[in-house]
Amino acid sequence: MSHRTRLAVTIRDVANHANVAMKTVSRVLNNEPNVREETRARVFESVNALGYKPNISARNLAGAHSYGIGIFYDILDCPYFNMMLIGALDRCREEGYQLVVETFDEDFDKSDASIIDRIRQLTIDGVILPEPICNKESLIEALFECHIPYVRVSPETDIHNAPYVCVDDHAAVYNLTSYLISLGHKNLGIIRGREQDKASSLRYEGFCAALRDHDLSYLPENEAFGSFTYSSGLVCAEKILSHKNRPTAVFASNDEMAAAVIATANRLGLNVPKDLSVAGFDNSALALNVLPNLTTVNQNARGLGNDAAALLFRLIKHHDLPDESEPLFSILDYKTIIRGSTSEPNLS
Repeated sequence: MSHRTRLAVTIRDVANHANVAMKTVSRVLNNEPNVREETRARVFESVNALGYKPNISARNLAGAHSYGIGIFYDILDCPYFNMMLIGALDRCREEGYQLVVETFDEDFDKSDASIIDRIRQLTIDGVILPEPICNKESLIEALFECHIPYVRVSPETDIHNAPYVCVDDHAAVYNLTSYLISLGHKNLGIIRGREQDKASSLRYEGFCAALRDHDLSYLPENEAFGSFTYSSGLVCAEKILSHKNRPTAVFASNDEMAAAVIATANRLGLNVPKDLSVAGFDNSALALNVLPNLTTVNQNARGLGNDAAALLFRLIKHHDLPDESEPLFSILDYKTIIRGSTSEPNLS
């Protein structure tokens, strides 16, 4: 057992010991129905064996509502997050709730006690967890300890352990890449997002799948890793556009980085789309503020925020927790938006 878990037994420790999900432990401790007696007994055996002590104050407060929900994130200066925030705010207004935005950056203190104290200070009834913070185990543990329901956006780990919302990133980029190939592009490049983000991985897999299905591949020098920011897109674009085998089309994993590709192409004397087609992802306001306007995927970030809040209110009001075989989830539609940044390649 790790040093952290020796200091304080957590609900995750109990779940692992009993070989059940954390939400099952929570149900047993809260004496909720629809738990098999065999499972209930096994959880209590683990509680006694590990000496786990539930947070009594949190349980006493479980029936009271603060009429506030939280949304935790690690990057606030992001058009995608801003649109998600608006969607969550829309639903909160309908329900008479306030939305509390709290930043947990990559370096936040990972000790259970400090995270639990921080969450308690917020006095919220539930939380929306966008990626990548929705995959942080220490934060998930703290929410369970405080008996605060949560909904995740595009989770990567333990996907069926809690309600979630997402877009089919793989299919969206597969279709967008196939469109670029249909224009006649055979030498394509990609600017990927952060390696720890599931959405980034799925978009990359969709890109590669489209290439495979059309008997194409891409050169290693035509791939770069960004961080979903304009500045990282500039660095990546410089890398893949400054060699003799540069691609005729580039997919960037979000609009911010795609806009940076257009700016870099202009600086290098390349005409978009005549010399280089560029496509992005998000359909943010930026897609219409660059010239030419950006071909992109509309993933409806506002809808993600709205649906995440709707699922969260369902948990808060009705305690409608699904069993392990039937998770609550919402998969939103996407749409490929064709604009002036893409065209047939200039093969002359």
